Amino acid sequence: MTQLPRPPRPTGPQDQLPADRGRTQYFDVDCKVAALLCYMPVCLLNIVVAGFWLNTEPRSNRFLRLHAYQGILLTLVFIALAGVMWVLEKILSFIPFLSIFGFLGHIAWFGLCAVFMILNLYVAYNCVQSETVLLPYIGEFADQNSM
Repeated sequence: MTQLPRPPRPTGPQDQLPADRGRTQYFDVDCKVAALLCYMPVCLLNIVVAGFWLNTEPRSNRFLRLHAYQGILLTLVFIALAGVMWVLEKILSFIPFLSIFGFLGHIAWFGLCAVFMILNLYVAYNCVQSETVLLPYIGEFADQNSM
């Protein structure tokens, strides 16, 4: 298997903003669009895309790396919460007088999905505007690890 030659690294300050830097090293994609793709949860494609950006972009591109980490963490938190809700719903649906919680679990599931999509759309919109939005806890962790 042949490897593609790596493009030369850009020179300049360590913490360049996407407006200064402009494009990714591979695929020559605008950094704002690349960050936007980290928040599109289509069949977990955002985890693959964000992982790709984390592995190929230099640490100096903090904007893209921050959004890649934050997108992965947001999706993993959603998956974990969905798993916990599914287990609780199954346990409560077997108890006769608590079977109403099975129905309420569906409503809670819809609410969790709605919150997840709204958060993704909000942060993705701000990526296109070149603004950095740090989500509570997730964003702080992503910001520390994006350096």
